[in-house]
Amino acid sequence: VPHDKLQPGEKVRIVVKFVVNASGEITGIRFAENVEKPFEEEVLRVMKKMPKWKPGIQNGRAVAVYFNIPGVFEAPDE
Repeated sequence: VPHDKLQPGEKVRIVVKFVVNASGEITGIRFAENVEKPFEEEVLRVMKKMPKWKPGIQNGRAVAVYFNIPGVFEAPDE
């Protein structure tokens, strides 16, 4: 976790965009804004460890679904 990049009590909000394809795999990972490299690497590391997701279902068929998920890195107060 890149807490060494944050001042005590500082928070960094990140929005990650991605697609869960019809097979349940996470693809097309992008960030909504410019993100410092250590935070981007940590988000990518965690997302690559995720198990497959359940794909969306439309008319009885599995379909790709787009997600925008916010996340916060927060340094502890000293």
